Amino acid sequence: MLPIELAKRLALLLALAFFLGLAFEEIYKRDEPTIPGGIRTFPLVGLAGAMLYLVEPHWGLAFVAGLLAMAAWLYAFLRFSGLPEGGSGRTMVIPVCNLLIYVLGPIALTQPPWVATGVTVATVLVIGTRERMHSFARLIPQDEVLTAGKFLILVGIILPLVPDTRLIATAPVTPYNIWLAVVAISGLSYLTYLVQRYRPIKGGALLPALLGGAYSSTATTVVLAKRQKEARTSCIRGSQCWSRSSAYHWQLGCCPP
Repeated sequence: MLPIELAKRLALLLALAFFLGLAFEEIYKRDEPTIPGGIRTFPLVGLAGAMLYLVEPHWGLAFVAGLLAMAAWLYAFLRFSGLPEGGSGRTMVIPVCNLLIYVLGPIALTQPPWVATGVTVATVLVIGTRERMHSFARLIPQDEVLTAGKFLILVGIILPLVPDTRLIATAPVTPYNIWLAVVAISGLSYLTYLVQRYRPIKGGALLPALLGGAYSSTATTVVLAKRQKEARTSCIRGSQCWSRSSAYHWQLGCCPP
């Protein structure tokens, strides 16, 4: 690597480590200022990882030795530092951030700049939205997690395993296409349910309709018609209950005991 290119990579590494250190101190070091990591520590850790990688880049033995030493030190610090149980300092996010900065050194030297930048930005977004993510986790019931898991089984496990061979030589239909249609209809229905439950806005079915129409207008029509029928049934039942209640009160008013 040319010296100018190496200088650019090291400057990018320092900038990204400084940026992550700012976010880390804002979130975690306000309550526990003694925890490892921060605006000074992260650039030094990143440089240490980069220099140890440059010492022996073929096998990376020096880098691996430094990684093991740093992991042992973080374990000893968190184990014997006396931080209060349940505090912000007793979390796996702190050692993970330190190890991530250490690994970011070789990443910045060997990979395209967008890789190191993307990893850093993703880390900042994750640690910066800690409270929102915890609130979101408390908002989602266990049944919703199980439902999402079942949908992921349909998409990520069963769909890739379905063969993409024709059932009939004269018809361009394969089991993969059939299951893909099932996944599309299930996904539209599930998306409509999520929008109507967690974003109960006027015209909440517009987004699923637009997304579904981009894939299949027929599938979108089927799903939205089903939802409309369910909503109409609920309205009819509500109207019947209200009518019966009104008639009952009218009879009580006209036929007093």
